Amino acid sequence: MNFVTDGNTNYCIKVPQGASSMIGYAASELQTLFAEATGAALSVGDGGERFVSLGRTEEFINAGYSVTEAETGKTGFIIKTDDKGNVFIAGSEDVGTLNGVYGFLEKTLNFDCFTKGVYHIDKVSELSFMPFNLTEKPSFDYRQVNYAELREDETTYRRMRMQPAPEQYVTGNAYHNSIEILTYKRVLNGESKDDVIKEYTASGWINNGQLCYSAADMRAAFIESLKLYLQSKYCNLSRNLMVIGMEDAVTWCDCSACGAAPSKVYAEFMNAVAEAINAERESAGESPVTFLMFAYYYTLEPPKGVTLNKNVGVLFAPIKARFTLGLTDAENAMYETALAGWAALTDNLYGWTYNAYFGQTLVMYDTFGVLQENYKLLLKYGVKGLYDQTESYMAVSSGFGRLKGYLQSKLLWNVNADAEALTDKFFNAVYGNAAETMKTVFNETRAYYKHLYETADKFNGQTGLADSDKRKYSEGSVDFAASYACLQSGGSEYAAFKTKLEGWISALNTAKSAAAAEEAERIKLETLQYRYLYLRIYGETDTITKADFKTDIDSFGILYYKEGKKVTELWQEWGLE
Repeated sequence: MNFVTDGNTNYCIKVPQGASSMIGYAASELQTLFAEATGAALSVGDGGERFVSLGRTEEFINAGYSVTEAETGKTGFIIKTDDKGNVFIAGSEDVGTLNGVYGFLEKTLNFDCFTKGVYHIDKVSELSFMPFNLTEKPSFDYRQVNYAELREDETTYRRMRMQPAPEQYVTGNAYHNSIEILTYKRVLNGESKDDVIKEYTASGWINNGQLCYSAADMRAAFIESLKLYLQSKYCNLSRNLMVIGMEDAVTWCDCSACGAAPSKVYAEFMNAVAEAINAERESAGESPVTFLMFAYYYTLEPPKGVTLNKNVGVLFAPIKARFTLGLTDAENAMYETALAGWAALTDNLYGWTYNAYFGQTLVMYDTFGVLQENYKLLLKYGVKGLYDQTESYMAVSSGFGRLKGYLQSKLLWNVNADAEALTDKFFNAVYGNAAETMKTVFNETRAYYKHLYETADKFNGQTGLADSDKRKYSEGSVDFAASYACLQSGGSEYAAFKTKLEGWISALNTAKSAAAAEEAERIKLETLQYRYLYLRIYGETDTITKADFKTDIDSFGILYYKEGKKVTELWQEWGLE
């Protein structure tokens, strides 16, 4: 009894009657990848002696199988086989069934997806039957990594078992939306949003760029506007989770009530919203929505003297933490304390962590060694889903961002996975014969950057400072090409860093010249961070030129070199436009 014999199969695919688009996608992926690996065609419907059942099919139900969220979460899966050789793949939600298809292919054909356009699956003409009694529940039920080249490519994103935000939140990507929601009712009635904001600012409902969350009349207006907002095209009420976030700025309403206890007034506001909205929904027989507030900047620390409504939760976003050290480091102790405090207040705890060098997007942000410990810490405190932010606007990810995206996808699924083995697997799959060279450069870069952090650190530290203190800034905003005095002419690291960069660029160019075309392009991508730093600090040479750098940046379709800074601005600075 084989899955495949001599390139042929007697299996077909069964799907539920009226199957969802997600189940249809799962069936298509199984067909495509199975045929690529074995040459065998799996038809959907009848036509096989045996079958692979996807989701809650008639066959799945008749066999007496079931799957619950308690077993698999919303995005995990079960795979079962019966004594006739039939296979049953199902999740508590259809996205779990899709993840189960990839799990089945992983177990039978060593399938793995590494980054956009790079995946592996064994090529065989014979595939023996494998019995299954497997349940997988991911460490985090929602796993979002925001590299643009992954996010914008659904096939890759799905195959790496990640999820776009709209599958988690009612409002999709609209995280900082309090003013948007407050003004929605009046804008819907034809008024200018800017005019409404001016009016609300004059009345004190908007103060210092944020809502005055303590104002009772503002709360009432917000709730009425939110009722309409929930009916809009922006919302997907098949989800039951919604972020209501303050504006994305280091400001807060400075009225006496809000200024005295930011988290408390925000939590009380969220309680009022949840109670009003869900009272109407439940009386109409609809499921309640859980509303998440931000623990972010002024509201990082949990409130005192307030109990959160059962349908209120927290999106914990410690943007000022020093992520290169890891959240368990002593310098980040205030963030673990805050996380523990929020965990004591709610079971609806979600996370937003940071893995982006906003100040130098092309350059490695070395959090590779602490990803796993960060995830384990968040899981320890009950975080259900995690948005681990990376740069989100680059056409391709440099600075070994593709490796980081792969590790994030794997460790968010299983925090106990072997990170070092996964790293080796990535280098071998993505760079082939150049794997050892690439890994050597990667490790040497990490070691040197760590040396800079430890011996010549421009980042001022933060232990003991309140998160709203304006002396505190995100580590990811630092541009060490400009900020480290030791790297500038006459600095203690000026000559050493020049030698390092020249060696790395030379090693990558040598590997690139010997590589196959696709692998050579991947290696060229990783030269960008070193050439950028070299040109910024040391200027041009005969072989490291601004014109060549521009040509390669343009060939990759890269439009930004740091957050909010287009490459066209760099070209103007360099006299190239």
